[in-house]
Amino acid sequence: PRKRSFSKAHQAGYNKNKTHNRQPYQGNKPYNKEQRAPQKTYDESLPSLDLPIGSVGKWYEFIPTIKHSDESKKNNKKSHTQFSAESMKVKARERLESDMLRAESHKGKGSSNSNNDFLKKVISSGTLADKMASMLLMVQESPMHRIPVLDMLLKMAGRKGKREAIMAIDTLKDLFLADLLPDRKLSFFHEQPVETLSGTGSKEDDRLMAFWFFEDAMKHKYAQFVEHLEAALHDSLPHVKKKACRVVFDLLCAKAEQEAGLLFLLVNKLGDPDKQIASLCSHLLARLLQEHPAMKEVVSAEVQRLLFRSNVPDRAKHYGTIFLNQLVLTRRDAALAASLLSAYLAL
Repeated sequence: PRKRSFSKAHQAGYNKNKTHNRQPYQGNKPYNKEQRAPQKTYDESLPSLDLPIGSVGKWYEFIPTIKHSDESKKNNKKSHTQFSAESMKVKARERLESDMLRAESHKGKGSSNSNNDFLKKVISSGTLADKMASMLLMVQESPMHRIPVLDMLLKMAGRKGKREAIMAIDTLKDLFLADLLPDRKLSFFHEQPVETLSGTGSKEDDRLMAFWFFEDAMKHKYAQFVEHLEAALHDSLPHVKKKACRVVFDLLCAKAEQEAGLLFLLVNKLGDPDKQIASLCSHLLARLLQEHPAMKEVVSAEVQRLLFRSNVPDRAKHYGTIFLNQLVLTRRDAALAASLLSAYLAL
């Protein structure tokens, strides 16, 4: 049979229309899907900070105390005047992040690699309950190396009206009470005694600044957690508000951090439109005074501020007055009794 012939122009046009073998245009991005952005690496010249892990003890039990002579302290004050607290905080953050990357790389080579990979896999593709349990274990394992995991929990706790928000609030409460918060109040980075540093950039200085930075981060993240609790207290679902009230009560009873803010949130719910929520808060305040009798004057003063606040509904005055009327006074509470009597007469 006769062979069909094509002109060169026709063949060029035919080949031009064959686009199935062409790679799509990706701009400046590489076409290879396996090629990813380079991962961050730590500086191998820097020594490990030897930060504590959860199995050894709480992180705040290992904060080092550095003692220097009087002459070195004078020299330190002169040298540290050249650096602001913010620049030192940035250096501490970079040093802690480098140590976090070092810890992750060493876990990848050690025997705990399979366990660590399993927890990460559960977080990415597991059920909601398994995700919470995995993040709880990861933070408990090494709190100072798991700040990103804590950020994930805080992000989940900020989602209103969802089941994951309630579970994240429960998980964060357990972490802060059992692992992250000491019995004292936390301090900001700029409140730390900078004069205790030697100013030579030694490992001891870096380790101490890493602890200070982590404490500063915990203070900010706990304040963020309290903000999420405040949002949950104003949720439209009653069970979410009840859960938030009980969490505020547990935090207020156990730790001193954010005490004034938590007390304000609990007292403010005495004026909630739902009678069950207002009654629950009155009951929780009474339990608070049973566990901490020394807070009687502080709680009473906060309730009185609620009563005399402008545009306060009558139901808030009702529950506030009932709570104050149930306070058990002793002979040592003469000043408190006088303030209560003045409040009653002013209503």
